[in-house]
Amino acid sequence: MADECTDVSNKEQFTICIRWVDEKLVDHEDMIGSKLSHCLGQCYDGASNMTGSRSGIATQLQAEESRAVLTHCYGHSLNLAIGDAVKQSKVCRDDLDIAFEINNEGPNVGIRAFCSTRWTVHGEAIQSIIDNYSILNQLWDKSLETRLDPNVKGRIIGVQTQISQFKIFFELHLCKKILKITDNLS
Repeated sequence: MADECTDVSNKEQFTICIRWVDEKLVDHEDMIGSKLSHCLGQCYDGASNMTGSRSGIATQLQAEESRAVLTHCYGHSLNLAIGDAVKQSKVCRDDLDIAFEINNEGPNVGIRAFCSTRWTVHGEAIQSIIDNYSILNQLWDKSLETRLDPNVKGRIIGVQTQISQFKIFFELHLCKKILKITDNLS
């Protein structure tokens, strides 16, 4: 596995780890740094800085170790496929917009946070909204009594009105069923 981030001095830091399983099926992760002679594969999400044909990390690693075969990350491919499929369904697309709004507006009452880039964890997040439906309503009612900001009030009223409709609540259950199937895949 490899990942990079920019540090406070605006310098890119790159880490390479090997993930492997021993004979007792215990998984291990070891930092290999520059020990490329044991690297037989590399897997990335498709970003050009990683997979670019001229200056991407994959190209640079293959120049050093030709056996380091490049594959597109299966988890990332799965995530892209789920995201595209869900966005094709008007029901799921609309209900997830409401769920995201609940997630962003609602105080933390056991609602699992949505990750905008990881579709394989949305089933649990929707389940937490369904499980905490009555608590959310109580908190929204209390917030409407105390909050003065008209924009926040309007958003709370909008979300509370939408989720109180049977159609939306039913569709959230449907989306949960669909997305929970993928929650354990990544």
